[in-house]
Amino acid sequence: MLRHRLAVLQRSSPKPAFTCRDRTVLAALLRLLTKRHRSALKLLVTPRTVLRRHARLVAKKWTNPHRGPGRPAKPEALRAPVSRLARENDTWGYRRIHGELLNLGWKVAAPPSGRS
Repeated sequence: MLRHRLAVLQRSSPKPAFTCRDRTVLAALLRLLTKRHRSALKLLVTPRTVLRRHARLVAKKWTNPHRGPGRPAKPEALRAPVSRLARENDTWGYRRIHGELLNLGWKVAAPPSGRS
């Protein structure tokens, strides 16, 4: 670990610039040391910095982009024929409307099969 720290210090100007690779190597090497040895080391980063970086990594991993609830809306060009078919043919169910949409050239998902 000391060799790696020296290598970082030798290639840098007054303030060392860590790369992602450097951080990874140092973190892996720090895990190998006991708590007593870690506390005796003069680290180039403070424990607070390590905790802050870890918190950012965890937040980045578990944060999902926000999406609105439910499925995306169908295009108006599809909703209009469905509404018209249902309105003009009140005895048709969703299976019949699905079949008619296929005949009209619309590629839509099959209706659910069976009852639950």
